[in-house]
Amino acid sequence: MEHPNWLDSLIKWIKKSLGFKSSDRPTVEILDEYHADGISVFQIKDGSIPGCCDLWRIDRHHERIRFFICCINLRSLRADLALMGGSSTIAKSGGGGLVGNLNQQMQQQSAIAASHYWVSGWSKTVSSVDSKGRPYQTQRTSGVQLVAVDLQGAADQFAGDKYIKRFAWKIIKQLAANDFRELEHHRTWQGAVKAIDWVQWLTGLAQSKGGIDPNHNLQPLKPDCRKIGDRHRMGS
Repeated sequence: MEHPNWLDSLIKWIKKSLGFKSSDRPTVEILDEYHADGISVFQIKDGSIPGCCDLWRIDRHHERIRFFICCINLRSLRADLALMGGSSTIAKSGGGGLVGNLNQQMQQQSAIAASHYWVSGWSKTVSSVDSKGRPYQTQRTSGVQLVAVDLQGAADQFAGDKYIKRFAWKIIKQLAANDFRELEHHRTWQGAVKAIDWVQWLTGLAQSKGGIDPNHNLQPLKPDCRKIGDRHRMGS
């Protein structure tokens, strides 16, 4: 199975930010899959993505688009990077394109006491012509979002990845079955998925019965950031 362009870039981005070179990837393993009218759903395992605890892909054949959800455990990410012989600190450097976009999203959410990154994105097959006039097809990436979330709660590391895996599976099932509310207000499936508020959806799952806690805060601030915020409020 081929890697989507954005996922290749995500791997390179993580490794490059810590001074690593991208190496040959191990074989990608399909853990689960199912197919229905016009769609295919895959649960994928790829050991070359540091910290990745769950990875899903939905192929919409008629639209020639692929949608991805990649779940990254930050504690495992740092441990994996340390085992690779580099720093366990996730560098946030500049850059253009996807790398710059991801770095910017990380920086904007750096005050959040997150346990995981929830990363989603698109890859669309487009036709083009090279400089010699030969037609070819390629994958074009768009709409990559990175959301920093706490999906462990008070149990912290003892909760592991059980909640994010459970929520990812529920969301994938609903998306594949066209069973989500945004679809009522958009003409296309892609447009509906683009309109999803991931923080709102994940908060609802975390606070639901069988979730983490009825009062769970999906994006709590780090202690130091809370103190700064409190001082600002007291001085205002």
